[in-house]
Amino acid sequence: MKVISLKNNSSNEHYYPIDLIDSSLFYLSKTTTVFPVADFTIYEKKGQRTKAIHSVRDAIEFPYEFPFLSYAVRIVSTNQVFYTFYRFNLLSKEISEIGSVHFPFDAELEGVFMTQSEVMFIIRKMDPNSYDDEVTYYLFDGKKDKQYVINDTTFHESISTPTIFAHKGEPYLLLNPFYSETWEKEDLARNQDSLKVKEYIGVISLKQYIKDVKAEFPIHPYILDEMGGNGFIRVIAENADYIYYIRKEFHQSKEELIELNKDTFQKNSYPLPKGFSYHSIRIFNDTVYFVSTEEDYFYSPMKKEIFRLEHTYFQHLPGVMNVYVHYMDERYIVADCWTRNHGEDLFYVAIIDKKARDIQYFEDKSLGCEVIDQTVVIY
Repeated sequence: MKVISLKNNSSNEHYYPIDLIDSSLFYLSKTTTVFPVADFTIYEKKGQRTKAIHSVRDAIEFPYEFPFLSYAVRIVSTNQVFYTFYRFNLLSKEISEIGSVHFPFDAELEGVFMTQSEVMFIIRKMDPNSYDDEVTYYLFDGKKDKQYVINDTTFHESISTPTIFAHKGEPYLLLNPFYSETWEKEDLARNQDSLKVKEYIGVISLKQYIKDVKAEFPIHPYILDEMGGNGFIRVIAENADYIYYIRKEFHQSKEELIELNKDTFQKNSYPLPKGFSYHSIRIFNDTVYFVSTEEDYFYSPMKKEIFRLEHTYFQHLPGVMNVYVHYMDERYIVADCWTRNHGEDLFYVAIIDKKARDIQYFEDKSLGCEVIDQTVVIY
């Protein structure tokens, strides 16, 4: 196990890990201007050496897709806003410009995905007289310098967006559209009411999806699982080989974890015992663990084992509000803790070596922790 600390003394600049590739940690140094627009610099840290490899101003990040960090640079004119799309390769340090679009100045962009020639994004137009924003999905073709409105209703009014994964070496979209949060559906079920809209897990090749959008054809994904108003389906995690989602049926009080193979689409089902929340899932060394509501028991449905984590390492801290636990190599416990004392928030990270009986503490008014492979990144 290795520990890397990215903390600095600046109140305006914040660090966020991107990825750990071989022995290099890539991370962002970000200063938010007007959310979600930010100025940021990408750093590469290798051993004791750290160097800036790319900087940009007034940009909106897209979800990270190895090894590319994609973003849109925003430029505002008198009555228009221009967005130019870029992809930066962390490994080769090459940057590619995909193209530009423009909209009325009050349009806010949210990135969904970016390839070497296509961009999917959302434009939100703020209506000061309404609680609802006008939301439109777009696909931009950089080679043709043309944008398409996505008229298919798959994601209209939904609060989810597609994500990209690799299926037999080809990029596919994972679709899990849903229209209300899980707690809202559970409240409706308790009141003997339900939503009529189905939820599903579906997949479609990115190539086919782009082709259908450009031709204005309805999207017909391959449906792998679905649920009516008496339950919900939610993707909650993934690793290199599997996608994990929760399937819950209210009337039967049936709750299970589904492990979906990315290459074969074969599914394995694991029942979730009472006392464990689908909100709390960890993946350590490619093994899925659920954490009990008290954060003191871990349960692995694959291994069918339950083990306890003692929280004695936080007993001396006042006002403990929340603890988020990682577990590494059945030896190291990495606990991310939030406390509140006399109206002040403090954050702690404790790294416990069970074998050596050693504890390292880190504390700050703003502190985060992420475990990547066998490395603990504190930021």
